[in-house]
Amino acid sequence: MIRFLGLFVVFVFGLAGAMLWYGQMHQLRQAVPDGLPAWMADISGTSSLGQGRMVRGSDGIVPELTLRWSVRTLTSEGLVWDLAVTGAGLALKADVLVPYWPDRIFIRNGSGTIALADFYGPRAGGALMVTEFDGEVRRLSGTPSPRGRLSATANDITLDDIRLGSGPITATMDFAGSWQAGVALTGGASDMTGQVRGEFLSSNTMLDVTIADASALPESTRQALAMFGKMQGNALRLTIPIGAAAANN
Repeated sequence: MIRFLGLFVVFVFGLAGAMLWYGQMHQLRQAVPDGLPAWMADISGTSSLGQGRMVRGSDGIVPELTLRWSVRTLTSEGLVWDLAVTGAGLALKADVLVPYWPDRIFIRNGSGTIALADFYGPRAGGALMVTEFDGEVRRLSGTPSPRGRLSATANDITLDDIRLGSGPITATMDFAGSWQAGVALTGGASDMTGQVRGEFLSSNTMLDVTIADASALPESTRQALAMFGKMQGNALRLTIPIGAAAANN
């Protein structure tokens, strides 16, 4: 999920490309074929300042995502766009403010839903309801530097038919590229708290989890998880590498 949120911020960079205003994106590419940042390659040729579309293909973890934008209004701070991101099981929307001197952009009032079975695959179930998402992206003319903050609610989460429960999720990302997310789930096989941490656009990720009563889990699941941690009474504390970190172990 958090990798997706980072990619959601990256998507917004396409708005700055359209702001260079050569009418449409294909005209901009003809004018400066070697002078555009690499991330602009995913913007459709007919995209313009007023409206546009950007598609990012699946990386094997996050499915293909489509971003669409359209100008809503002109304010004293700058131009405000309506932004929407859709994909398998996912629908998010936000306001994007681009100041008149576009060295940065601001994302505000983000919300939406993620259906985990469609987004991650049939092993997962339940949904994430994003209630707040905002952020800022700096250095649009070079290597973009984002930060962001998210609040969400996990509803009836399952994994491999094991009910994990429901609860709040919070996530933050700083300009240095580090992100972390925390979750606390109750009402499942056992109460569970966890924290995920990693680096922006890197698949090296670590997951720290505490399961309050591991005896409530199926024996096969408990044995599989035990290789990543240790029992402390009935509690099981885990540190699990994900992505490239797991592949290197």
